[in-house]
Amino acid sequence: MTKNMSQRDRAIRIIIGAVILPSVVLNAPFSIQLTGTAYMVGALFGVLLLVTGAMGTCPVYGLLKKKTQIPTKPVVIKAVAVKKTVRKPVARKTTRAPAKRKAPARKKVAPRKKK
Repeated sequence: MTKNMSQRDRAIRIIIGAVILPSVVLNAPFSIQLTGTAYMVGALFGVLLLVTGAMGTCPVYGLLKKKTQIPTKPVVIKAVAVKKTVRKPVARKTTRAPAKRKAPARKKVAPRKKK
């Protein structure tokens, strides 16, 4: 069966079922004293809550086509091609004296005309 209950819904059902079932079965003082049919309905309701909470599937939700789960995005794993490259070893450069800087080129200025 597919799960149709969220984690919160499951936790609430388990807690409520864990409170109802022992109080009905043991006729605890903090519950209403049940006898006969009410006793059986209460016990079955507690068991139903515990079982559906543990399984994560609710038959009533299935009939109503209801889901309380938060939809998750599917994880897509893409294949990545690995390109193998081979590097050639770099030849070592010999150490040389630093090259001399050239002086900046001078602009040619046209001679002035006499008046």
